[in-house]
Amino acid sequence: MALDFDATQEEIQIFLAEAKEQIETLEEGIMSLEQEQGDIDAELLQSIFRAAHTLKGSSAALGHVDMAKLTHEMENILDHLRKNTIDITPELIGLLLGGIDALRIYANEIYQGKESGYDSSELVESFKDFVAASLETAKAPAKETPAETEKETPLELVFPDDLKAKAFQLAAPDKKVFEIGVQLETENTLPSVRAYQLIMLLEDLGKLVFTQPGLEELEQFQDGKLKALLVTTSDAKTVKAGIAKIPDCKQIVVREAKEVPKAEKKTSNVSAEVTEAEEDEQDEQPKDAKKQGQILIAPTIRVDVSVLDDLMNLVGELVIDRTRLTATLQKLQEGNDLEAVIESLAQTGGHIGRVTENLQDLIMKARLLPMRTLFRKFPRVTRDLATKAKKKIRFEMSGEDTEIDRSVIEQISDPIIHLLRNAIDHGIEMPEERERLGKDPTGTISLIAEQEESYIVIRIKDDGKGIDPEKIVATAQRKGLITRERAQNLTPKEAVELIFLPGFSTAEQVTQVSGRGVGMDIVRKNIENLSGNIQIITEVGKGTEFRIELPLTLAIMRTLLFESSNTLFSIALSAVAETNRVSHSEIKYVNKQKAMMLRGRILPLIHIEEIFDLPAPEMRGEHFYVIVVRRQRTQVGIIVEKLLGEEEVVVKTLSKLLGDVRGLSGATILGHGEIAFILDVPVLLEYGTDGRVE
Repeated sequence: MALDFDATQEEIQIFLAEAKEQIETLEEGIMSLEQEQGDIDAELLQSIFRAAHTLKGSSAALGHVDMAKLTHEMENILDHLRKNTIDITPELIGLLLGGIDALRIYANEIYQGKESGYDSSELVESFKDFVAASLETAKAPAKETPAETEKETPLELVFPDDLKAKAFQLAAPDKKVFEIGVQLETENTLPSVRAYQLIMLLEDLGKLVFTQPGLEELEQFQDGKLKALLVTTSDAKTVKAGIAKIPDCKQIVVREAKEVPKAEKKTSNVSAEVTEAEEDEQDEQPKDAKKQGQILIAPTIRVDVSVLDDLMNLVGELVIDRTRLTATLQKLQEGNDLEAVIESLAQTGGHIGRVTENLQDLIMKARLLPMRTLFRKFPRVTRDLATKAKKKIRFEMSGEDTEIDRSVIEQISDPIIHLLRNAIDHGIEMPEERERLGKDPTGTISLIAEQEESYIVIRIKDDGKGIDPEKIVATAQRKGLITRERAQNLTPKEAVELIFLPGFSTAEQVTQVSGRGVGMDIVRKNIENLSGNIQIITEVGKGTEFRIELPLTLAIMRTLLFESSNTLFSIALSAVAETNRVSHSEIKYVNKQKAMMLRGRILPLIHIEEIFDLPAPEMRGEHFYVIVVRRQRTQVGIIVEKLLGEEEVVVKTLSKLLGDVRGLSGATILGHGEIAFILDVPVLLEYGTDGRVE
């Protein structure tokens, strides 16, 4: 159903931008509250309360009643915390984080202009119940409440039609769809643990289409009611018998679902949780509006008013220069003193050059964002991953004020999440093992950002078990990723870098966090696509550090220009190790691939014309040039006709008519109006190392 608000589209966008900030403030503050030891920081609590209060008022003014009700209850709990009438507990933190997720879903509803189908009434009641129970406990802490007579209430198995339709689409002729309901014992046990066991059991029995609660909600799972949709070849008796083996199941309902006629689709409840198989599929698909934890608003950026004032002043100067150029052109047409006209043109051109340089600097400044805008979501991500892995993690961040271009920030988020996941699952040991090793049972993961010259360096460090080169080599050999001969010639550093091979994984079994053999190769590819690189520093028993180097911006870069086959090319100067003037006699063939000796090492060579199917140039004279391109320990030489020198260029994406051209990352327009194509360094390295010349 469409949402109808008495507001303009511009007002809705302003609300969403502010809501995004308030929700991020709430999440950051709640995560900080969980880390608080002893007395609560009154200023921190006040800022969280203020964010909830502001969001309640703005959502009510907009007309989103459910969002206003939810923020009201969150505000109520925060008010009790301010008054010290309730305590901070893991259950409370879980409830508040659940409220954050619900607020994001409501914000996405507003963005899309239609209802999602999510109902927060149960969550609102959970807030009320928590406050009531906490206040009751505070009144009579020593008093034991007599057990009430247990009342069995029938399990309500109601599923949205679209979920049922999806289940029947997955059901082949030999499979059935079952509606499952389980009431768990909630006294003297942990219902979330039993619910987790149930979900794992059902996944083993078949295709789990839907569960309520989902895995993400188990922390605040208290009422003991679980329901699910299962597609399986097993019969109802087998499914029920399997569930009955799990302790603390008081009621079990397993019934075959009836297929519903096709109707208008409804969006499923937010508690739906995708299974492992579905997660894998989603990894290959573009992220869209359904991605939880993301508020979808039109891209916006906040700019300091002083920057806008400076931009306006510079634009004013350009307008004056335009007037001067018009006047000079008029003088030229009237046949005035040519020398004076040339001098005027030179002065105006010089001034325009200075103004455009200042404009470039200001625009770059406006595009820069503090790393805080990226880092602020990682405490929550780390907490959730650590909870799933059943590990104790202390998460530390520094360098949040370091600035980087917004285009880089948008693309580096997923690689950092992969590395955090890797640190939690493979790096940090289980608490018992850390104690046995004499370590603090709580592992530490640090996320650090800092600027070094024209690069931003991001470091992800852990104090875990480190990476054992021998184990990495053995695993790579066992999986057939490297030959025995290559394994014997690897240095420890090269051995560790084998984790970037596609399909590599040391996990003994697939977990919710990792172990599928995907991830680290994607991390390196994504970072290299940003013209960055990644290095590993590790020590067995001490920990591991991943060091990522990224350019400050992708919009403007210093490049080396060259020409081949009457076509201009440029390559990022940061990727160029050196240039050499080479004679034809120096070219040799190794494994049927062109190569040359460079200081005692074989350097693979590639012709730029061969990559882009250009006509071979007529080499004049005995010599030509080789540009040595380097990325980490890999080097490739590019044979070119002419070197034209260094130039700072503005990067432009290729036309949609051209599409993606392998080997090109973009293009630029040079000062004389000609187009130069910008080479994609990772692809060049792939071409150069296909022959495995080392």
